[in-house]
Amino acid sequence: MSGITIRPRRAFALFPFACLCVALSDAFAQAPPRRDPVFDRRPQEERRAAQASAGQLPAASTAALAGISTDERRRGLLLTDLLIEEDRFEEAEALIVQGLEVDVDTGPWTMRLARVRISQGRLAEAADLYERVLATRGDDPGLLLQLGELAFAVGDIPRARRAFLRARELLKEPIAPYYLSEIAFSEGANLEGRRRAEEALRELGEPPDPYSKRLRLHLQARLGWRSTFEEDFGRLYDSAPRESETLAEWASVMIRYGYPEAAEEPIRLMRERFTKPGVQARWRHLEAERLRRLGDRPGRREHLDGSVRALPDDAGLRLARAELAVQERAWPEAEADLVAARRSRAYELNARELQVEVIRQSHRRAGPFARWRETAGTRALETGATLLAYPRRRLRLEASADRAGYRLKSRAEEKSLSGAELSLAREWADWTLGGSLDARSGPDASAAGPGAFFRWRSGERLFIDGEASWGRLWRESAEAAFAGARTHEGRLAVQTYPFERFYLGASGRVNRATLPSGPAATQHVLTPEAVVTVLHRPFYVGLGYRYSMVGAAGDAAFFARLPLTTYSRTQYAVLSFGRRWYEGRVRADGYLFNGHDPSRGRRFGTGAMVGFGGNFEWLLGRRWRLAAGYEHTREDVAGVGGKSEFGRLSVEWRFPPVENKS
Repeated sequence: MSGITIRPRRAFALFPFACLCVALSDAFAQAPPRRDPVFDRRPQEERRAAQASAGQLPAASTAALAGISTDERRRGLLLTDLLIEEDRFEEAEALIVQGLEVDVDTGPWTMRLARVRISQGRLAEAADLYERVLATRGDDPGLLLQLGELAFAVGDIPRARRAFLRARELLKEPIAPYYLSEIAFSEGANLEGRRRAEEALRELGEPPDPYSKRLRLHLQARLGWRSTFEEDFGRLYDSAPRESETLAEWASVMIRYGYPEAAEEPIRLMRERFTKPGVQARWRHLEAERLRRLGDRPGRREHLDGSVRALPDDAGLRLARAELAVQERAWPEAEADLVAARRSRAYELNARELQVEVIRQSHRRAGPFARWRETAGTRALETGATLLAYPRRRLRLEASADRAGYRLKSRAEEKSLSGAELSLAREWADWTLGGSLDARSGPDASAAGPGAFFRWRSGERLFIDGEASWGRLWRESAEAAFAGARTHEGRLAVQTYPFERFYLGASGRVNRATLPSGPAATQHVLTPEAVVTVLHRPFYVGLGYRYSMVGAAGDAAFFARLPLTTYSRTQYAVLSFGRRWYEGRVRADGYLFNGHDPSRGRRFGTGAMVGFGGNFEWLLGRRWRLAAGYEHTREDVAGVGGKSEFGRLSVEWRFPPVENKS
């Protein structure tokens, strides 16, 4: 449940007044806009003298001392309420400004100005207005709740939490723990969210009014799925058909629990039966999410394009369309929507993070790099430069040129290889297909070989990518480079996200390597893994497990020249932690690993090795990117080396994304 609503806590007491307002509003809607002054604008001394002569000025009249009479204030506030109810916001605001000018008691007028801002969708301004009133009425729990709701709606979580905690101290009502539960769930603190939800349910009891019944259903949905939810929401809406929030909550629960088809009916009712701008925006957001869950990208694109045309200032819709544009690799469109979404405080964080990702993926870039690896018996240093460009939209060109130097410590031998690689790929929304060419040359070996690669995604849960190459020099290790082996290689990787914070993946590689003299061998590597994200942002904490299986078979002469591991199994337990900012990220990994390798006398359970690593990435403005990484004592999954160190450093200069071209 989200949005700002007027809560019927005392519905039975307000019923006569509500009937009067309905009657007045019906007549008021037929009347032309008011032209006569609502307030007596004569000088205060003249007005007070006239009131005194008419017997209208009691000696201790607060209203009179404030500059207007009690009747004037009552009439002005009532007319303001009617104007707001009739969506005549400009007239209501003019009347409020007039009241603020002549009335010393500005609280009622300021709160009505906040209502106007809410109706206009300017929630951040409304929150500031409630904060201003609370400066003189800080112990008013109702105002604190309204401030908290507004702050939560615009994404100002610290201010919302302060308001709800203070309201909780002053008033034992379920609203404060309900929102504290929502805040906890939004931050990933699910245990705290459940505790607050259970607290709110206990205080809610058996609610008598539609608002409280809807609140109870929402809290119950937070605690787990029930097969009766759809029927319960349907009955609640039938009992109060003017409550659009019931339909919104109904659709939201169905979507959250994986039943987007069941959300179609409440969204249709919202679209057909409610015309207020706030409700129109809400159903458009829900429909966009429903279509996303269904995987209906064409329908989602059509819906979001129409919604942005209808509500161009809605930051949430602009962000949703930007997310779709990123999936479709429509980079300029994504950046335009993200610039618009960042103007909203509620969506600024998500929009900025996605904008950084767009810059990282889409901008053309060029720059130098260096990579260094050292094991007990070898050392390798590679330096070069890379280029990524988009000659046309969705056509990606990558090129690199480098020189690598290798050293065998045992024989004090050195060798170098120079070469370049070129790849060209066509990108679609779900597919990437491309080809590549790699050419290397050294003192005693040269080779050039083609390659092909693909990447495919199914929605946001499944990713598959693969690559194959033929006749290239094998540069997996210094030993392989010295041997001058050529390899035909294939690789396949599958990644899936069964849940938002749970990742499963597996990668496999097979290569057929041949020495210049003819002996050959086949090596295979299979690595499944799982990762659970404990914290997501801005701090990241993840727990992972990886199992590596390495095997090789071939000619004895090959193993005499290049000793590959014929059988190895290694388990890794990984702890990752880091911090994300708008401009970059820092991440560190620590791991224990334990292996089974009969050729080295290693057995599972006989000992564990410790490793660590770190990665750093930072965007300097929109033009420069700096990245660095280091790993130490990590087992080489290819089975060639033992403990090793690896470092990398790169600097990139970035160009803006390519404009649309047919």
